[in-house]
Amino acid sequence: MTTTSSLPPSLAYRIAEKQGDKGFASFSKRNDVQRDVDRGLAALERVTNVDELFKNYRALEFVTSALGISSRLANPGLLKRALLSDPADNKSLINQLNSPSLKNAQATLKLRDTGVATLKSEAFLEELVDSFKRTKYEQNISQDNPEVTKARYFKNNVKNATDNIFKILGDQVLRDVVTSTLGLPLEIAIQPVDTQARAVTTRIDITRFNDPAFVDKFIQRYLNTADQKKQQSGGGAGSGGYVLSLFGGNGASGGTGNIISLFA
Repeated sequence: MTTTSSLPPSLAYRIAEKQGDKGFASFSKRNDVQRDVDRGLAALERVTNVDELFKNYRALEFVTSALGISSRLANPGLLKRALLSDPADNKSLINQLNSPSLKNAQATLKLRDTGVATLKSEAFLEELVDSFKRTKYEQNISQDNPEVTKARYFKNNVKNATDNIFKILGDQVLRDVVTSTLGLPLEIAIQPVDTQARAVTTRIDITRFNDPAFVDKFIQRYLNTADQKKQQSGGGAGSGGYVLSLFGGNGASGGTGNIISLFA
């Protein structure tokens, strides 16, 4: 019997997309999620300047998680210099790193121009909390099936990188989805960035990612590739915990029945 714990990435993605805001709303109400929000807001309340923000790990973790740059926590000094660098200077760190998510965080926080004033705005904090919960929601999905989370991220963000191949290469998730789908080897990452850019642009016109229908087809190719890799490795299990949390199942036939009814 096929259980929800053996769902391939392509089906898990369809379920996540079908659930939409209902899945997120249910996840947001969890006690552990609200506890993390309360702790993050309490930590931010104690921050009075930029230096304090980068010394307060819980506050910084909360902000970076909400803005999708938590991977930068490994080097807070570099992160601080990047967010405070001059976006108008082509040689500044924020432009050298060429990360769309970092540039978005810089523009959102405005640390260089207004310090932590933005982080004291009630309206902004409401948006930050929502973003934090959505990030945690995607991380919850990713625990069982990272390909699903990457596909959802790609769908929502690739449209912001269609004018420059280096924006795609500078974003780890966009890069992974594109290179994997195009069949480029992992070793391409050690090649000069111009070489990487040519390898991608000779295989696909990135402006086509402005077309939602094309993006959907590209995502399906990515997920089909992920399905095949899981089958070849014998790793059929995945996304069970996430799917079960949506349907209240435990891997028995009841959970499977709920999934079938979703697409009936």
